[in-house]
Amino acid sequence: MLHEPTPPEGAAGDGTIAARPAVPPRLDVAAAWAWRLLVLAAAVVALGWVAFRLQVVTLPLVVALLVTSALWPLTAALRRRGWGAAGAATATFLLLLAGLALLLALVVVPAVTQAGDLEDSVRSGAANLPSELGGLGITREDAQRAVDGAADALHDNAREIGSGAFRVALAAASLVGAAIFALVLVFFFLKDGPRLWGSLVRLLPPERRLEIDQDGRAAFASLSGFIRAQALVATVDAIGIGLAVALVGAPLALPIAVLTFVLAFVPVVGAIVSGLVAVLVALGFGGLTDALIVLGAVVLVQQLEGNALFPLLVGRSVSLHPVVVLVALGCGGTLAGVGGAVVAVPVVAAVAGVRTERRSRAIAPRPPVRPLEGPGAPAPAPGTR
Repeated sequence: MLHEPTPPEGAAGDGTIAARPAVPPRLDVAAAWAWRLLVLAAAVVALGWVAFRLQVVTLPLVVALLVTSALWPLTAALRRRGWGAAGAATATFLLLLAGLALLLALVVVPAVTQAGDLEDSVRSGAANLPSELGGLGITREDAQRAVDGAADALHDNAREIGSGAFRVALAAASLVGAAIFALVLVFFFLKDGPRLWGSLVRLLPPERRLEIDQDGRAAFASLSGFIRAQALVATVDAIGIGLAVALVGAPLALPIAVLTFVLAFVPVVGAIVSGLVAVLVALGFGGLTDALIVLGAVVLVQQLEGNALFPLLVGRSVSLHPVVVLVALGCGGTLAGVGGAVVAVPVVAAVAGVRTERRSRAIAPRPPVRPLEGPGAPAPAPGTR
């Protein structure tokens, strides 16, 4: 019995030799991913450039979205009780204005009047640092050399600092205008947010509306939880560090508490700066012992925040690794300065919420459920009116 010869390796069924691909399949897949990532990166850079050029509009818009996400639960609760859209938005907005006025009168104005004393105290603490560190094994010469180096750097840049005073004044005027613009946007987002979101979703192809709507609601929910948690954490930080400064007898507890609250919205970096200011003020007023007490309080508050309070409030769905936070801060600060650093982490938190939503849909697909009307309220399903 004759056996037909076995076709050589790589031969087709008809005996012809199949041509091997010029590019290995894995390299082909990698190249396909590479050019798509390059296009995506170019789009992100272009979008960031446009946002930076239009930051007079984009920054108030982003701030308004952040404030709206924090206030929306109150507006939603009023709507559940039968309030109309305009009435619920007006009541929430008036409460916001009342809170801002109270904050301005009771905290900001006294803090500004003591800002000069705060600066003098920081300078005094820095000047006393060499002598105080001498008892810790650090030679006075080394400490003085470090302080002198910082002073020389400040002196070398004094001209630039002085020439920037006019820019600071212009920035202050622009800040007032941007704040008014953001407040107006907050009111309209609270009032017409659901309608605006629905209009945006209906611009998409019908087959994509439901998916994008669910992603948007997840992003808004994550953003809302993140902002409320960050505000509560900032309040706890301000109270804890302010009390520590007051207990050691320093008279600048209120300005330091305000500074701590504001800088708490700049993760990682803000806590370091506010803690350093508090320690230097305590050092200038009471010496090394008071400074160490305040330092211990700062470390305790930050540990309580990072290991207990913040994870408990934010939850696992928006948990961000410190490396991600630092990268977001760097990118946001590079693209848009301090404002970019402030809004970078909330934006990343929203993206993390979308990722979690998509992962949960992939694991256990669920039918769409129409939630309470809100800025992330779903658009009509495809094919419905």
